[in-house]
Amino acid sequence: MFSVGDVFNSGIENIIKEIRKVIKGHVYLSIDIDAIDPAFALAVGTPEPYGITPRDVREVIACLAPDIVGFDLFEIAPVYDSGNTSVLGAKLIRDFIAASARARL
Repeated sequence: MFSVGDVFNSGIENIIKEIRKVIKGHVYLSIDIDAIDPAFALAVGTPEPYGITPRDVREVIACLAPDIVGFDLFEIAPVYDSGNTSVLGAKLIRDFIAASARARL
């Protein structure tokens, strides 16, 4: 388990390297969109300042794609959304589909 502080201090690339050291086979990637900074995703159950960036999430998806066998993204709160959080969620899902397809070519 890595904190947002770990990501900021070490960089997402180093965190991914650490994750890859412990992966033993298939991965189920579950993304709680609350982890993304509210500047990018405000319509969530519990917005928390100083979250990670969508770019960091995309990097995780792209790097782990060859091992991912399942994926979900949760905690978007439509009642609070002006559309930005939903669009971000849809783009992250699209990024997963594209990365997964590339990894299987």
